Amino acid sequence: MPKAKSKEIVWEGDIYIDRAADFRNELLKAFDKYEEIHLSLEKVTDFDIAGIQLIFASHKEALLRNKTFVITGTI
Repeated sequence: MPKAKSKEIVWEGDIYIDRAADFRNELLKAFDKYEEIHLSLEKVTDFDIAGIQLIFASHKEALLRNKTFVITGTI
C-alpha cells in the first residue's frame, strides 16, 4: 500500500513545555507516514521556547528524512 502524500496538523492553544512531548510524538508519527507535513499555527495563542525548539527540530527531521515540512499561520 503506498504512503499517503500529505498530512495537515493543526496546533491549538498554548504550546508550552508541558505539552511538547505530545506535539513531538504527533509530528514524528506524521513523518513516518507522510511525504509532506503541513503544520498550521493559525489557532496557536502562545509559544514558549520548547515550542520553538520543536519546530526547529521538526525542520531538521524533515531534512534528514527528505520530507517536505511546511508551516502556515501566524501567532
